[in-house]
Amino acid sequence: MSERSFDLRLPPAPYRFQWRSGEPAQCAVTRTAMYEEHRYTHADGHWVAIRHYRMDDSYRVMADQEIELFDNANDVTRMDPQSIVILP
Repeated sequence: MSERSFDLRLPPAPYRFQWRSGEPAQCAVTRTAMYEEHRYTHADGHWVAIRHYRMDDSYRVMADQEIELFDNANDVTRMDPQSIVILP
């Protein structure tokens, strides 16, 4: 996982993460004093890493394919203020 093609930094807000093309085959978790990272690998070799920073409750999403964000948290007209992150 040395090359990160897509890198999305998310400020503190309510997020829901959804998979675009099915659940991953493997997940490895790394915990440090600063963050918790979940590294997901799909059967075809594609990967996603979601890092949650403890200090400010922000997220960083890294992947080798495109990540989509639907920012509902800043839309006051939405009934569900939760932002949706579509993962490859």
